[in-house]
Amino acid sequence: MVSWLEELDRREAAARVRITELRGQIAEVTGQLAEQEAVVSRLEITRETMTEILSGYGPVTGQDEEMGPEDEAGASEEPAARADRFEGGSPVGVRLVPLWTDQLGVEALPDAYADIVEVLADTVHPMRAHQLCSVLGLSTDKSKVEGYRLKLFFTQLICDLSGPAALALPHQDVEETAAARGRELARLLLQAHLDLRARHEEAELTALDPYARAALAGGRTRLERGHHSELATSVATVRVTRCVLRSPGQANCYPADTALGLPHERHSLGVRKLTVLEAVRGSYDTVMEAITRCCGKVVGERQVEHLVQAEAVDVAAFHAARIPTPQSADVLLVLSADGKGIIMRPGHLR
Repeated sequence: MVSWLEELDRREAAARVRITELRGQIAEVTGQLAEQEAVVSRLEITRETMTEILSGYGPVTGQDEEMGPEDEAGASEEPAARADRFEGGSPVGVRLVPLWTDQLGVEALPDAYADIVEVLADTVHPMRAHQLCSVLGLSTDKSKVEGYRLKLFFTQLICDLSGPAALALPHQDVEETAAARGRELARLLLQAHLDLRARHEEAELTALDPYARAALAGGRTRLERGHHSELATSVATVRVTRCVLRSPGQANCYPADTALGLPHERHSLGVRKLTVLEAVRGSYDTVMEAITRCCGKVVGERQVEHLVQAEAVDVAAFHAARIPTPQSADVLLVLSADGKGIIMRPGHLR
């Protein structure tokens, strides 16, 4: 006959086995959920992109709808003639925005672009991207606004380099404009990438159960979103948005910091590398000028000194390791010299 202690042990073991099985099923379902959320996210982006492309071309007619006389006439035309007739009416094989000319008016633009021009023409003061999104009835979510800001900037850059004023500039002015605006474009692209990773991280951590979060972050189960930190990079300063896992009595855990390999301080590894490369060539003032010219105002003189000192902590140990081991008199010590770089008086040359 089995004692009650043995029966309790048997039931506890069975329960633990079941818990392990359920946790495995949760992890599998969580992975499937993350995959489907990624699919939905891609579909939403595709829908928004296609909606933007098709805006201004009129309604898209489905195959199941009846065709009117004009549609039947268009279907019977040759492809080249049909493309010419639907210039501004078909999204296939034509430009969204026609090339600018003196006679070109706002009515030649698709509706989405015409709305932007009209809003900017009516405003008295400069508008920020989130204000423009609000007026146009677009989403004011920060990630959406950053994507819209990138589109506006890229469009403005194209206009600046293809407008009548740019066509009359010498190449050095165009080169400087492209370089300066290109750095800002690179910053916007980097910011958009960081925002995209922030959305993915939030979705993944939200889908995890408390046990999985505890296993991921050393017992921390409380999830907080929207924590920000500034990162000074070689293309200017960007903002890193990430989630934090917290628990009473423990330091905060930022999974994104590990995934991105972020330093503990504000400056990225790219800025640190550039600082060291410039520091071996001249003074701190020269370093400041070189970094500001290449990256913008991302670091100060005291910070340059601190970064150089921080990167030089291994110099003493490196030189100590290079000191040769003392040898006996039987070991030959050989030196070689080629005289290269020694300044000689012309009268004493051989």
